[in-house]
Amino acid sequence: MRFSTAARSRRARIDMIPLMDSMFLLLVFFIYAMLSMQVHQGISVTLPQAVTATVSQQSYTAVSVTASGDIFVNKQRIDLKGLLAYLSGIREQGKDPDIYINADVRAEYGGIISILDALREQGFNKVSFETSRDAEHD
Repeated sequence: MRFSTAARSRRARIDMIPLMDSMFLLLVFFIYAMLSMQVHQGISVTLPQAVTATVSQQSYTAVSVTASGDIFVNKQRIDLKGLLAYLSGIREQGKDPDIYINADVRAEYGGIISILDALREQGFNKVSFETSRDAEHD
């Protein structure tokens, strides 16, 4: 004689709702993480600190100056004439580039000023200096 029980008549089933909920949460997390990332276009240098430093969310051309005085544009080594030619090429495309100079704290002051002066002489007025926020005032 066979007894029928409720356990035997039920088939195993996989509930998809919790799986879809967790996948949706992961998707939201990764989209938020991607949108909140700051893209650094320059090379890695030790920036000087400033209390009034702010974070820019716009796109820009990074001009990096190392401690030895080497100039890089968007991680490509270049000289001052090449920098001006590169920026003039951007201007010819109808864009007025925002230029961020991120110089190492040990870079020679005169070299940075000569870059700034050459940029202004060519008519580039949207030039900023990149700094790091002073940790003591956070």
